[in-house]
Amino acid sequence: MTDDSTLMTSYVRENVAIEWFNLMKDQKKMKIAGDTDHKF
Repeated sequence: MTDDSTLMTSYVRENVAIEWFNLMKDQKKMKIAGDTDHKF
């Protein structure tokens, strides 16, 4: 039971990290397109 819940939380956390990473990549792309001198 505890193993399952731990597995589930780590799985969710990993997915959230991937989502966040993709979001940051998109934002970085938009920033580069918007203003090139602003370093992310």
